[in-house]
Amino acid sequence: MKKTTFRIISVIMTLAIAVCCVVVPVNAAAVSKGSFTLTVLGDSVSFGSYVDKEYRYGEVIGRKLADEGYDVTYKNYSLPKYGSRSIWYDFSEETFSLDNSRFVEFLDAPDYRSDITYNEYINQLKNSNAILVNVGENDILAKFYAMRGYNNYYNFYFGDRNNAIFEKDIRDGKVEWIYTWNSKKAKEFEERFEDSYSYYMEENIKNLKALNPNAQIIVNNVFNPYRYLVDRLHVFEDDVATLKAQLLELANPITVFKLVEKIRNVNETVEKTKASGKVAFQSFFGTSLDSCGGLDISSLRTTQKILYKIQYVRMESCAVNMFRIAGEVVERLCKKYGCTMADIESTDVCYHMTGDMAHPSVEGHQIIADVIYELMDK
Repeated sequence: MKKTTFRIISVIMTLAIAVCCVVVPVNAAAVSKGSFTLTVLGDSVSFGSYVDKEYRYGEVIGRKLADEGYDVTYKNYSLPKYGSRSIWYDFSEETFSLDNSRFVEFLDAPDYRSDITYNEYINQLKNSNAILVNVGENDILAKFYAMRGYNNYYNFYFGDRNNAIFEKDIRDGKVEWIYTWNSKKAKEFEERFEDSYSYYMEENIKNLKALNPNAQIIVNNVFNPYRYLVDRLHVFEDDVATLKAQLLELANPITVFKLVEKIRNVNETVEKTKASGKVAFQSFFGTSLDSCGGLDISSLRTTQKILYKIQYVRMESCAVNMFRIAGEVVERLCKKYGCTMADIESTDVCYHMTGDMAHPSVEGHQIIADVIYELMDK
């Protein structure tokens, strides 16, 4: 009897072990949700300038998908300095990567497209489950700097990056344009921006839809990275008004010294404001006087560097209307073509920027990734 009972127990245990061996791999296989192809198009924000690759929001989203059990194929075709027209060029084999080649040639920029063929690019888009698009800030900057006298979109990029026009204005004492805003001229450029941005963005969406009708196209509305400064212009408005009276006397060493001291006071005020709130923001003038908005201004004199930074931020804050227009364009086109709009502008990403004040930090990319991921069809 005891032997029989022992044999029965042994058989039951053997069967149990065998079942476990079968069940475990079956369950593990069930966890896999299949393949997911993710593609990112856009500018330096979606490219991830100034942050390590692993922290860029496309990479973060790819890891989230992998953690959910997807076999992810991920490509980020974004390029620094790209505008809406640049993406439009890339849909044609004749003009594929045209702007990237121009940036490489004229700006000595890295050639990010050297190992990507047109067919690879198009096939990736055709096979994508989700295509994420972020573009518009460079369109705004190009139009805005055209108000300075450049006569077309790409003169903003292909001219002297240290801004010879600005240096001449400083030398000639013609600096009022830094602080004044011509509403009539602004309206004209806003209308021109809206026309061009609307056209190219609509063409881009139509091209994506034609290539891949089944892909979920998620378009970020164009967030204003300078909103933090726009919201707090009162912090330094009085100081700027005082500086205006000193600008025409830049040749006077004492005045230059006072100017630098005044700038330091402004910087301290902003730092105190930052400390009082939940602001992950570099100082008003970034981490160095030798760079501004990604530009190398190390060759300028100290006073010119300071003035360059003032006008850079001042002019971008005045462009706030163009950011609003861009957001409205994206919202309208997404509704028209059944795309998904990621409302990045409503987040506090502008409080989480790198030292150049124009690109998201690691925390900023995480915010963008979280917003987009919640909108994805998975």
